[in-house]
Amino acid sequence: MAKNTRADKPSAAVAAAPLGTRSLITVVSAIVLVAAEFFALALAAGWAIAGLLELGQLFEYIFMVAFGLLAAWATIRFARSAWRLEGEHRHS
Repeated sequence: MAKNTRADKPSAAVAAAPLGTRSLITVVSAIVLVAAEFFALALAAGWAIAGLLELGQLFEYIFMVAFGLLAAWATIRFARSAWRLEGEHRHS
């Protein structure tokens, strides 16, 4: 088994380096696209589950909010990963 070395991980300076304009546009565009998909999925899932189980409009909104929070969490995770990976890619 190989050990993790310092060479395997980007330095703090590389990770914190600013992105170029092209990379910035790419990352922001990907984040907006993925966020739109996550939130559309969250709203549709809330509507579909509540409708399928005939739970009524209140539960429909409850499911939408719950899945919306999950979508926000997933979007933030995706954004952090995309930002980090684009910065690493730029300096490799």
